[in-house]
Amino acid sequence: MTEADSQEVSSDLEGRDLRRIPDIISLVKDSYAELRPAERRVADVVLDDVKYAVDASNAALAQRAGVSEPTVTRFCRAIGCEGVRDFKLKLAQSLVVGALYLAKPPATSGDNGMPFWNAVFGEARRALQEAERQLDPAQLQKAAELIAKARQVTVFGLGGSSSALAQETQYRLFRYGISISAQCDPYLMRMTASTLKPGDLVIAISATGRTREVIEAVELAKHYRANAIAVTAPDTELARACDVRLTVAVPEYPDTLKPTASRFAFLAMIDLLAVASAYKLDGPARDGAPHQVQRPDPPHRQGDGAAGGLTASLCRVSAAPHSYPLPVLTGRRCRQADEGQRRVRQFTAPAWGALEEEGRHARNGTNETGRRMARLLCADA
Repeated sequence: MTEADSQEVSSDLEGRDLRRIPDIISLVKDSYAELRPAERRVADVVLDDVKYAVDASNAALAQRAGVSEPTVTRFCRAIGCEGVRDFKLKLAQSLVVGALYLAKPPATSGDNGMPFWNAVFGEARRALQEAERQLDPAQLQKAAELIAKARQVTVFGLGGSSSALAQETQYRLFRYGISISAQCDPYLMRMTASTLKPGDLVIAISATGRTREVIEAVELAKHYRANAIAVTAPDTELARACDVRLTVAVPEYPDTLKPTASRFAFLAMIDLLAVASAYKLDGPARDGAPHQVQRPDPPHRQGDGAAGGLTASLCRVSAAPHSYPLPVLTGRRCRQADEGQRRVRQFTAPAWGALEEEGRHARNGTNETGRRMARLLCADA
């Protein structure tokens, strides 16, 4: 489990209203300076071998620490436990939760001096292979059909990895002319779901498939007869709540310092979903794809000397709205931009003529303004 996924798991636990498991090992370390000398010996035995402290009896623990059994009881109460039984229960819970972080990562070889090199690239390749093997092409086609027919699409994702994947889905699909938005806040998910109608579509992304907020938002959207696609792990509650299921299970590498590899599989599914939707849309998708609109520079007068250079500069400044590349525009907006530029050229034609006239005077020095401009240009030169 990585930091990116811990947010999703923690929100899942909060949704289930479970009590937080205390980190009794950290509590022992924090309270160590306040303990009596005999109690510190018990703490040393516990911290030295946590598994032994869980399995050992009260007498065995006292014998190894060289203290009496009542001292072990006083130690347990000093760190906030009700007694030895309560201490061992919390210690066992901490051991189960923290076992992944307490264990050393498996040894790997690396010729370049970085033992994690092969692990990162190898896990990424394995995740893509698992996605290719497990993904159902029929479900992918159904999902593409729902996206192509949808009036609007909303993507739900909560937590580090899933929220980033939700945004990625939006970036992939909007350029095909699809009306799509991504929601990564649990309250906005519910509010958005309550506004959906028949013909709308929800894409729910969750690495675990157990995130309560996402499941509830999908169920609310289904109540208002919107369709739903799940991008998640197989045989989960989220998968069962959706109409179409794009699922993949990728076992994680047992190294807490390495980012989760399952996101590569989910990114591959999102790419496949985007391409399949584009092929379903075909004409509209190609028409809605971004076009980089560029206009060639208009011819300007190339005078000689300093004044001629000024004329060319004035021409370039005046022509700037026509020569700069326009922002990425799609479909109808391209035609609107062309019409807008035509009108700009129409209404600025008199001013353009005046600029050219001033440029000629500046080049020839035939009026007071031209003479002043020529003197200034010569001084600058």
